[in-house]
Amino acid sequence: MYDAVQERIGACEQEILRKLGEMEREEHHDQPVPPLPNANKARMIKQRGQEAKRQALYRMSGVDITHIDAIGVETVEVVLSEYGPDLSRFPTEKQFVSHVSLAPRVPTSGGKPVRKKKRNSASTRVAAALRMPRSPYATATPPWEHTIAS
Repeated sequence: MYDAVQERIGACEQEILRKLGEMEREEHHDQPVPPLPNANKARMIKQRGQEAKRQALYRMSGVDITHIDAIGVETVEVVLSEYGPDLSRFPTEKQFVSHVSLAPRVPTSGGKPVRKKKRNSASTRVAAALRMPRSPYATATPPWEHTIAS
């Protein structure tokens, strides 16, 4: 049963890569993906078999969001599935963070704090994906290599 599930997952991954290939931008068709500055993160992405998906997401959006520490291929998938490949509607990081509701909002009037009102979250999927704990392949030492002295 495990093998059958793995075959179906593999088939789904291939279909996702095919669909991402159809959404490639012409200007990024032959461009190689810039190498990741974090060698451990690059190694882990390759070990997990996500390098092809990382390249396809780069060619679709023109931006390699995985360069940001603690953001993996899965998080990039969530961000691009919610906002689409064109992130130019957010000219600055501050506007993106504010839109996703990651930045605290401190309403003031006349320099004094006013009563807080619950604000609507723009995209709960993106906010939840970005709030997830640091991914293990963004750290210098993978968590499974840490040993507890006995």
